[in-house]
Amino acid sequence: MIAPEITLIIDILGMLLLAAVIVYAIRLNGHLKILQANKADMEGLLTAFNQSTERAQASIERLKASSAETSSAVSAQMHEARELRDDLAYLADRANDAADRLERAIKQARQELGPADKASMQAAAGTGRQAKSGGTEGEEDPSKSKLLKTIQGMR
Repeated sequence: MIAPEITLIIDILGMLLLAAVIVYAIRLNGHLKILQANKADMEGLLTAFNQSTERAQASIERLKASSAETSSAVSAQMHEARELRDDLAYLADRANDAADRLERAIKQARQELGPADKASMQAAAGTGRQAKSGGTEGEEDPSKSKLLKTIQGMR
């Protein structure tokens, strides 16, 4: 049947393959022992990783809640600020209108005053300065009262 030399070669080849498998199994067994020895460390690392992941998720939830709170607070403040801005714009417009009316009234009063009245007004302004520095009080210039009446008439 098969020649004895061929069977011997096949047997030697089988022995070599078995020897290679045994060497590989010994190396694999060594690696498995190292893995078993480090199994406790790996479990500790995985537990720590899991706890870190849970803490991170909880922090993200708190951050989302905090940002929603802050967003609503800022939104409310922005709404209030817009209302205040509108109120201030309205008041500024009213103040400009009042200043324009006062300016027109002063111009009109100056046009109605004659040159003599203007001179007496300037003298009254000088008297007013003297009154502040100790001059007589209670004296009232007719042109000054005319201007005051005009201004009061605007109200």
